[in-house]
Amino acid sequence: MIGMAVASAAWAQASAPLEEALGQLAMSNGTALLMEGTEEGSRTVELRTNLYFVRNESGSFLELWNYRAGQLSQRLVADGRQLWHHDLALSQVEVASYGEPRGRLEVLLQRLPLMVQSSAAQPVKLLQGALLLRPGSPFRPWYSVGRPEEKLKELNCTVTMRQGGEWTAFELTKKTAIHPYELVRVTGGQDAGARRLNWSMDVRTGFIPAEIKFTFTPPRGVKVVASPQSTGIR
Repeated sequence: MIGMAVASAAWAQASAPLEEALGQLAMSNGTALLMEGTEEGSRTVELRTNLYFVRNESGSFLELWNYRAGQLSQRLVADGRQLWHHDLALSQVEVASYGEPRGRLEVLLQRLPLMVQSSAAQPVKLLQGALLLRPGSPFRPWYSVGRPEEKLKELNCTVTMRQGGEWTAFELTKKTAIHPYELVRVTGGQDAGARRLNWSMDVRTGFIPAEIKFTFTPPRGVKVVASPQSTGIR
């Protein structure tokens, strides 16, 4: 489940730079989360996920492109009213509403984790964690729960969390001493015995490529179905 509800006074204090950086990410006018990694098991599979998000007076918009072994396996598009999920392996498109006339952010953030493939989960977790952050509330880690290791060097800060075979490191920086921290990169890994996952995600703000239009038209001949998530979330 995305969004672990774990907090303590020690963690709240240690995570202050990270909470500040996530707050800046939430206020960004356009966010790109670009992840690459590998999944090692009986064979090594290259992973790549690009997630783009914009929120404005018209609503909340998102595109996610997920690749496995160099092939597009999944595309999600939130166009302000509908969330489209194209599963290329199934040759099927699911569609679910997330609010009219303007997309409701909370509903979109509930639907996303239910549709996204596991190899693309990390960018969705980061986006959800940043956007659900509330002013004055203690930050609640959603990747792994463990004692955070904080390293400060001039204007840079790295916050690392480890538990068992899982680790996540958040790289932060600030322009000057009086500027807030900004998140620039997240790296992580998970060793689950026969399966090992390593990934790195660049965080870019104020950046949406011109070809990203937040629109979707189902390909001809592909079955379109109402998502099971179309009901039950209000």
